[in-house]
Amino acid sequence: MLYSTEEAYKKLAKNFYETRMIGKPITKKNIIMALKACAKDYVPSYWRKLRNAIELDQRLKGFSETADKVKVTLNPITSDPTKKAQIKPKRNKLKAVKASDEAKLIERLMSGSSGDKYVYATVMIVKYLGCRPAEINDLEFLPGNKILVNSAKKRADRGIDRTLTISDRKTFEALQKYHHLLINAPYAKPITYVQKRLAKVTKEIWPQRKCLPTLYSWRHQLGCDLKKSDKSRIEIAAIMGHLSVESVNQYGRPKHARISRGYLSVSKHSMKLVKVTKPTLPPSKKVKNKGPALQR
Repeated sequence: MLYSTEEAYKKLAKNFYETRMIGKPITKKNIIMALKACAKDYVPSYWRKLRNAIELDQRLKGFSETADKVKVTLNPITSDPTKKAQIKPKRNKLKAVKASDEAKLIERLMSGSSGDKYVYATVMIVKYLGCRPAEINDLEFLPGNKILVNSAKKRADRGIDRTLTISDRKTFEALQKYHHLLINAPYAKPITYVQKRLAKVTKEIWPQRKCLPTLYSWRHQLGCDLKKSDKSRIEIAAIMGHLSVESVNQYGRPKHARISRGYLSVSKHSMKLVKVTKPTLPPSKKVKNKGPALQR
């Protein structure tokens, strides 16, 4: 697990204790009760993230028994078929980026405030590599136009580290420059700043829209483009950092493909890490129910 992810999980767990267990001792029983009680307030994916955070926090504190119990705790809403109507719906997400929208955003970022250059740099990194936002800080640029992407999902048994190769040297150097710019940005948490700034800028550009581009939108766009290519599902999964080929289904639709991704390849070692079987599901789901030239 990345250090930044671990710190974020610890902070999330701390907030849970302070807001969901007011006046109660932090015991195994009370944690489980509070975790189940808040399930109705969160979308299932966030609840799982919260559970993972509490599990990690308890394990780091030496309470392995509590951590093990938290790990197998089921979401009382999603695990009960009769409560399906109570599941909090996900927010709509933009899973493809139109060329015209991207051009309008880039034009705005290029002429915006000084901080917008960090947003532009981050968008370019995700656009060309498809990495998760949490993986950007720890990208490693290696000889031979290679980039090591350290997975942010390994702990959940859902992701893999992968080594990507950029065929075009100028694109590789531009991405390296953008990464250097970003990690040296004058902010305590550059990625958090970028995400908040991107949300503000896109809202200003498209005030009437309910669904706006996020960094993940460009990751989804990569998925669209890869599915339209002649790359195998195993290769696509490896590029995206998926442990299982089944996870490829979650990212992108071929009909939204825009550009060639011929500049991007992944190492054979990375592909060997991909499993053809279905990915490990979180406990709450285990219920038996019947390239282009880079703009510089």
